[in-house]
Amino acid sequence: MLPPLTPPSFPRTREPNPAASSTDPRSRDFAKGNHRGVAQRDPPALALPSLGALCYRAAMIFHRLVPPASAALLFWSSSAVGMSVVDRDFADLVARAEQVVVGTVAAIESGENERGGPMTFVTFTDLTVLKGDVAPPFVLQLHGGTTRDGTIMHIPDMPHFVVSERALLFVRGNGTDFCPLVGVWQGRFAVRRDAERGIDVVERFDGSVVTGLNSGSLDAAQPRSMGAARPLSLDEFQALVREELQHPSK
Repeated sequence: MLPPLTPPSFPRTREPNPAASSTDPRSRDFAKGNHRGVAQRDPPALALPSLGALCYRAAMIFHRLVPPASAALLFWSSSAVGMSVVDRDFADLVARAEQVVVGTVAAIESGENERGGPMTFVTFTDLTVLKGDVAPPFVLQLHGGTTRDGTIMHIPDMPHFVVSERALLFVRGNGTDFCPLVGVWQGRFAVRRDAERGIDVVERFDGSVVTGLNSGSLDAAQPRSMGAARPLSLDEFQALVREELQHPSK
């Protein structure tokens, strides 16, 4: 839970004391050579809000939109220009996932959570379930998107999807976590048809194609620089997941 938001103090200008004598050596008027008893006041300084004040105002707005934990990550990620996540190897992905599923994106809808925060709901059909209980259709719930009043919240590094694409997902905390994919982008693999080889291949978040499993880590190569490397088919990748489930390496 976030600590209560406390408004920061704003800078204030100090008004001159009208009771001070103009002949008082400590007065500004005396120092300026004004001995006629006429109050000479400097123009008041413009009191601009501090950076902390501006952040507080922004926090108050988003505090009403998203859950406390989500709000913290939102402001942190915006200042860091992206999320910071722990590297997950293949065994971690399989072990930490509550569901592992392959599906096709049928619809993408914007909505709101119970606090009015923007959400994106990605519906998957044509499912192959490798782990967990999944009732079709499967709806992946991601923070960020557009609310009914047009409020847009873009979250750096949050995976995004397009209709008709096929993907393999390692899901954890769907409906509760800020991003319900293990390792954020690491838990999403695109499934693409390799027309030349006549197989479905699996791509990582950076567009590289998975070519094998080596010492618990997935090997991958960019399509244009694969050389003699052979991509794993989707069926072979799914077999690796099932093998890891039956015989965990960690």
